[in-house]
Order: sequence, then structure tokens, then C-alpha cells
Amino acid sequence: MTLPRTLRQEVPLIIVGRHGWGSEDLVARLNAYAEQKSSNVIWLQSVSDLQKRILLQQATTLVFPSLYEGFGLPVLEAFASGLPTITSNTTSLPEVAQDAAMLINPLDIDELSNAMLTMANGYKPAKDFCRSWIKPGSAIYVGELCKVNSRFIQETCISFQRQSNMSLACMATQL
Repeated sequence: MTLPRTLRQEVPLIIVGRHGWGSEDLVARLNAYAEQKSSNVIWLQSVSDLQKRILLQQATTLVFPSLYEGFGLPVLEAFASGLPTITSNTTSLPEVAQDAAMLINPLDIDELSNAMLTMANGYKPAKDFCRSWIKPGSAIYVGELCKVNSRFIQETCISFQRQSNMSLACMATQL
């Protein structure tokens, strides 16, 4: 199953992270997607901690189908940002995520696609991890973040527009 064309056009897939050992085929496919004018795939190989926080706060969903995760820090970072999360039902991730994330088999493309579609349609997890774990006021430096946030989002969107001749909805986001 693939995601509906309208969803793929409206919501960019932003992939963050460097390529790892044995990922040459995946890197080639990502580069091929990025070169297509109609693609809505953005690959950010390196971001700062602040940029990562901003991306997590602006994202629709964290999709983290990891095969080899030690602790689950990306899932906790998503929870700290109040971000709905899809993650693997393997390794330590079910224990970390509990019932606050949608758990999927990371090797099942149909299951992953269905989970992404479900999240795009407004799925809410059984447990709001952020409300039960994060104390009010303990999150991020909101005042400074909003100043940098707007600039970073606009720079990312402008860069994407130049690469793809497409406009992103995040350009209109007011912080």
C-alpha cells in the first residue's frame, strides 16, 4: 500500500539523519526522490538540537520504524514535544512507548503506511504521554524558541521550494 497521492502532496516527508552502514540502496532512492520535481520528500542529513526540537514541534507525526534501537530516545523526544508517534513493536521501543504510541512491525510496509494514514486522519493515542510525564513549564525555552523557530522553518521551506518548485504549508505557520 502507498499513501494517497493527495496526502503525499500535502504533507512533506522529512527524513532526518545521516546514512548508516549498509544503507547505500536507501541513500540512492532518497536522492532519486529528492531530484524529482513532484517529490515532497526532504532529507536533512544533519540538524542541530534546536532544529530537531523545532522539527518535532512542527511535525504531524514522528515515524520511527527502528530495527535496532537501544533505548528509545527519539520516541521520548517526540513525547516531550507533544508529537504523536509511530514506532516499532521490537527492541526496547514497546516498553518506552507503552500505549502512548502506535506500535508497528517495522518490516511491514502496509502496516506502516496504514499507521501513517491513521495518524494523518487525526488518531489520538490511548495515553497522552506528555500530559502524564512532562510537567508544565519543564519543556523548552519557548520565547527564544519561537524567534528561532520561525526563521528555521522559513529557511527550510524556502530551501525545499528551491529544490522542488513546491510551496509548503509551514510557510504560513505563525508562531
